[in-house]
Amino acid sequence: MKKTKLLTSVAALALVLGLGACETGDININVDLGGDDSSDTAGADTSSEEGEHEHTWGEWVTDVAATCEEDGTQKRTCTVCGQEETDVIPATGHQPGTEIVKKDEFGHYFECTVCGYLILEDHTFTGDTYVDEYYHSNTCTVCQYGGLQVHEAPSNLDNKCVCGAELNITGLTYKYDDSLGGYAIPAATKDAEKETIYTGTGETLFIPKQYIDDDGVAHDVVGISKASKADYGAFASAFGTLKNVGLPSTFTYIGAYAFGQASGLGTLERVNIPAHVTYIGEAAFKYESLKTVSFASYGDLETIYDGAFTSAPFTDTEDLVLPESLKEIGKTAFQKCTSIKTVHFGYKLETIGSSGFNGCSALDWVILPDSLQSLGSGTFNTLNTVYYGGTAEQWELVDTDTVFSTTIPNCKIYYYSETQASGCWYYGEEGTPTLW
Repeated sequence: MKKTKLLTSVAALALVLGLGACETGDININVDLGGDDSSDTAGADTSSEEGEHEHTWGEWVTDVAATCEEDGTQKRTCTVCGQEETDVIPATGHQPGTEIVKKDEFGHYFECTVCGYLILEDHTFTGDTYVDEYYHSNTCTVCQYGGLQVHEAPSNLDNKCVCGAELNITGLTYKYDDSLGGYAIPAATKDAEKETIYTGTGETLFIPKQYIDDDGVAHDVVGISKASKADYGAFASAFGTLKNVGLPSTFTYIGAYAFGQASGLGTLERVNIPAHVTYIGEAAFKYESLKTVSFASYGDLETIYDGAFTSAPFTDTEDLVLPESLKEIGKTAFQKCTSIKTVHFGYKLETIGSSGFNGCSALDWVILPDSLQSLGSGTFNTLNTVYYGGTAEQWELVDTDTVFSTTIPNCKIYYYSETQASGCWYYGEEGTPTLW
């Protein structure tokens, strides 16, 4: 009886101590009561289960760093028990710089200062305002993209420009071109077709963005198909009538002899080269009376092929600005364009073919980029000064046929340097070449 009372008291004491104990400790109570009833407690585990504890965490350690677009991971460890915990590091998002590095019809672009990704921001336009029969005005208030823009007809069934101008789109033929993967203005393939490709008579023509077929399906008009010779060109029949042509933003290709003439001067005076045109074919505008041609500064044009603008007077384009994307200028491409006084080449230009600017009598100096790899014979024959964007050693690799020393031996060549050096130049005020 005494033993039973004692056991009861011990049990009660254990309960009290257990409730008051530190969460991180274990309680072990061993009581030797003596006597013969030791078998009542023999082999019993009187310790409590391991208790939980409040973790003491160390610093977060990055496992995988987050990028602009991808999440990362991090972990930390409890300094008491060693348990690890992981967590997500959210993607940082792109960090746009302050300078606009590109602009096109989709918007203007800022370069991410972390990864170089181009971040697109929509234009904020002032609104389309009619200017004249060829242009309307619409300018982005942020990047000034736009300004004067050539009118554009939505389709062969809709001739109304966004500015409200009603445009001439008559006399055109549309045909699927396998080589272009889309609908184009076709070239003639035989004499009987020469007068049927274009049957219009107006002085100003706009090629629509889309061709809607007899089933009502809309197709982008992607270019003008190449012809095998001048009198097979898509607009050969327009000789003597057509003065202004508006090409749509859907164009990617202008084929050989598109508007070019076999001889004499055509009447075409004004044309635009849309931003997504990558190729202008052989003699595409040869012997036309072009006063002005406008290239998209931030376009995709890579090749202006042989004779593309031969003998175009360019009386309203003394300062010819070629796209930054341009890589190749073919033979005689701008030969005898007598009104051009300055030419701005992009930083990707690699080749200028033979006689590319031969006979450009008003052209006195040029800046040639260090990306240039080859010059054909007689490329220039009127220059007095060349400002080359590279070193003398680089120039020797470009002028392998001693084009300048044989064709224009009195032309002075200066090399670019960011530090003062004799015989070198740098960009002065307003980007003009200046000798040290």
